[in-house]
Amino acid sequence: MRRLMVILLGLALPVALFAQVPQDAEKGMLQKLGLNDGQVAQVLDIQSKTETTVRQDAAQIRVLRAQMDKALLAPAATVDVKTVNGFVDQIAQSRADIQKTLVGAQLQLRQIMGDTNFRVYERYIRHQIRRVMVAHRPMGRMGPRQDPDGRAWGGMSGMMFESF
Repeated sequence: MRRLMVILLGLALPVALFAQVPQDAEKGMLQKLGLNDGQVAQVLDIQSKTETTVRQDAAQIRVLRAQMDKALLAPAATVDVKTVNGFVDQIAQSRADIQKTLVGAQLQLRQIMGDTNFRVYERYIRHQIRRVMVAHRPMGRMGPRQDPDGRAWGGMSGMMFESF
């Protein structure tokens, strides 16, 4: 049992260190842009809070979409249109909340680091996101494209049947 614990600890330590590398690399990037430690901490805090808020709103959208789908399972004659419209309105409000959160974070980051540095940093972040997406793509084929809510999408024909 003791040997198993030592092995698990030996395996967990490199994984924990590897998980810290992206944040350290990001801190290095922010410092290269000329930000001091306080500004770097502000940027990372804004990003953390924004990610948390967007994840919560995206989860709420998924819950509302599931409730709407459940309401639409009834025969067409018995579907309560007011309820479905309420779900549509709530989904739209959650999407608006996400957009407001992202725009607010962008403005805060631009104030902290300036417009020029923000553009450089934005390109860096987009590059990092692309790297992660490529690394997690299924081997041998490209997976379905997805929007931030996790719904697969595929061209104009698929949009007709999307529930917005």
